[in-house]
Amino acid sequence: SRRHAMSFHPVIVRQSLWHWIALIATLLVVTQAQGAAIRIDHQTPYQTLIPWMQECLTPSTAEMPDQLDLSTCSKGRFTPVDARGINHGFTSDVLWLRLSLHNAEASAVHTHLEIGFPQLDDVRLFWKDNGQWLIGRSGDSLPFEARMPQTRLPGFLLHLAPGETREVYLRVASTSSITTPISIASPAAPLQHHEEKNIRIGIFY
Repeated sequence: SRRHAMSFHPVIVRQSLWHWIALIATLLVVTQAQGAAIRIDHQTPYQTLIPWMQECLTPSTAEMPDQLDLSTCSKGRFTPVDARGINHGFTSDVLWLRLSLHNAEASAVHTHLEIGFPQLDDVRLFWKDNGQWLIGRSGDSLPFEARMPQTRLPGFLLHLAPGETREVYLRVASTSSITTPISIASPAAPLQHHEEKNIRIGIFY
């Protein structure tokens, strides 16, 4: 009948409605996070930085953030990272990433920034201290004993003063695919995360 053809099952309608509500809420969170500072503390869990990052892929050979070509990677030309992740494949271009960190504690905080792709050749972290750029280096081209921390994955240990907000830049160049899953956590959290991951892999195989 016409009435039957126009009817909708209430369960299906509710499920569809909740699906769209969840999708819109996720988009709002990502939109609000882009360009904002991620809050970190002594218990920061292992989590992705994708929602808080902006990127610029450029053929520029600039070695420092303030040397970037104004026509390609000026501060206003960084764009939000794709919510599905960072994957630019094989390219001779250099990937620059930018984000801000905020220490929400009343005491100093140590945090660990990790890039979850060990094949990246050259990964550099830049931040300013008293007007001067400081540089951290990591990546597959750097000897293991020269890395800090000394882990298989490229990473950096950061120290933020109480209430400090710090803008940092990442420079990624590689002959391998530029795939850069980036996470942050309190220093002990990545170790626990990878131990649990290795246990799950061991159980599976």
